Parts: sequence; C-alpha cells; structure tokens
Amino acid sequence: MTNSLPRFGASGDPAISRRRFLIAGGITVAGLAVVAINPFDSGDSNYFSPTLSGAGPFPDPTKHTFDVVIKSGRVMDPETGFDEIADVGIDGATITGISAPSSGESSLRGRSIIDARGLVVAPGFIDILSYAPNPYGIWFKVADGVTTNLGLHGIQSRAADFFSTYGSSAQRPPTHYGGAFSNPWTRSQLGLGVDDASSTKQIDALVATCDEDLRKGYVAVDFEPEYTPGVRYDEIKALAEVAKNHNVPATFHARYSDDMSPGTNAEALAEVLQIAQETKAQVHVEHIISTGGTFTMAQSL
Repeated sequence: MTNSLPRFGASGDPAISRRRFLIAGGITVAGLAVVAINPFDSGDSNYFSPTLSGAGPFPDPTKHTFDVVIKSGRVMDPETGFDEIADVGIDGATITGISAPSSGESSLRGRSIIDARGLVVAPGFIDILSYAPNPYGIWFKVADGVTTNLGLHGIQSRAADFFSTYGSSAQRPPTHYGGAFSNPWTRSQLGLGVDDASSTKQIDALVATCDEDLRKGYVAVDFEPEYTPGVRYDEIKALAEVAKNHNVPATFHARYSDDMSPGTNAEALAEVLQIAQETKAQVHVEHIISTGGTFTMAQSL
C-alpha cells in the first residue's frame, strides 16, 4: 500500500520516496498513540523538524533500543491511510519510529514492550460534545478510545475555576480536557431567567465574561436557545463576535427541535447560518438530529 509514514527498511533507512517525514506524537495514559506528520523537502540531510524543539533524526532500529515499543498492533492513521500490523517505537513522550515486520521491515526492540496483538493503535478519539469530566463516566470514554474530552455543551463554571478544579491531583482526569463558555449558565449568574431578554448592560457583561473565559482557556462559546427562549439575536451575535475574535467556534443547541409552526427546523438553522454569515464565526450545530433536523434531516442538510 502507498502511505507517507516514516517506516524503516531492512537496512534501517527510512523507506520513504521523495519526501522525508518526522513522526511526533505523545502516548496518553489511555495507552493510545497520537501521531502528527510533518513533510520535509527531499534535500534535507536529516529529519529535524523546525516546529518541534529538540526533535532529532530517526534512530536506526537495527542498533537502537526504544524506551517503549507497542508491538504487533493494527496501526491506523486516518490522515495518511496507513493501516498495517506494525511496531510503534517511543522515546520519552515522542513516537520515533514505526515498522511493519510483516512487510520485511525491521522489528523494533524496546526496554518495555506493550503487546498490542489483536488491538488497534491509533490517534485518540476526541469527544467534542461532552460535559465536564466525572470520575465515573470518563473511564468509559477511555475504554472507547477517547483521549480528549471537550465540554462543548457548555461548562457551568468560570474557566479559571474549571481548570483549577480539574488541574488538581485529586480531580485530574485520565484524558485531555477542555470546555466551552456557557451562555445559559452565565445568563443565570446575571439573574436572567430562561424567558428573560437581556439588557444592553447585561449583554456587555456577558461579552466581558466570555472574552475573559476564552483568554483563560475555553475553546468555544455554547448557545442553547431552545432551553433559553428569551435569548435574543443581538445577544447571540455579540457573543459570536467574541468567538470570532478568538478564532473558536460557536456551538449551538438550536432554537427549535421539530418542523411544526411556530418555530421550525428551517428557522432554527437559518438563525445559526445568519450568525455565521454576519459575524464570520465558525458555527457547529450540536446533534442536528435533535435540533434543526428532527424528522427533516434530508431537507435540513
């Protein structure tokens, strides 16, 4: 098969034509390899990546003993289409070699061996529509191959508090994690009920809070107008502009979840798309089968 992963031939030289590649990745506590690939001009004399501090040339697998080798798993990389039974060599926190002995390449040696026969070794899955990690459910995600849990359904706390809580040794989850600014929760902190429209002063307060939380590490702005029917277009637009300024998406549990007037799926999607058009923010419709596409998926798409 044709692929672009840096693999080792019998001589130890990377079996790559025209371009050289560096694999740079990490091993999570879930035991999954995360692979990133950077192409280099064929005239380069080594495999050094200018974007990765301290990255060096690939070791010769006939002479090198890796810190860890994940052995004989089905190694899959969706980006390149690589899909073979192979060994993955890791030094420190970096993947430094992949070799497929069944294709005549060198078997990798390691100080520690993880037997992955019958298992898939792949970049970890990212759950983008989740909530804050909890000590029970997060382990089911790990079992499913999830290595990043993103609460883009909105986190019911300020960003500083969220990262302080889950950054502590007592609460730190076994995955990467992140969250979104929650418009419904923040409205409630200003004393707004679900049916209440916000004043200009309250919109200014929402914008300031959102801006600070994105600066503190939140990665999206969450809206749920079906659950907060009082939220008006001007409030959503003001916060979507903050999302655009921070280059993060605006995520929507849209305003309507059926195709019966008043309030149809088409109207729900029209509001989201108008926000995207006017603010140039990226938008993501959460579970379109539930809002914006219920019973009308083909037409909505």
